[in-house]
Amino acid sequence: MALKVGAVLGGVGGRRVFDREGCVSLVRELRQSFISGRTKSYEWRAHQLKMVIKFLQEKEPAILEALHQDLCKPSFETYIAE
Repeated sequence: MALKVGAVLGGVGGRRVFDREGCVSLVRELRQSFISGRTKSYEWRAHQLKMVIKFLQEKEPAILEALHQDLCKPSFETYIAE
């Protein structure tokens, strides 16, 4: 089951915002996935953690830039604190 996170985000005035109906749908989908037992296995959880690490590595420049723009955080401080 692939989650449709893109459906949750819409655009308003050039900014991405959460859509209520999309959020409700996403929560329903996540609950169904949990109830199915899919999330119980060690292998599934280990794979999810590996994918989080991969995501963070791929998005690192964007994360650093966002923290700099939003909080004026220098990248070295972000590495240490975040």
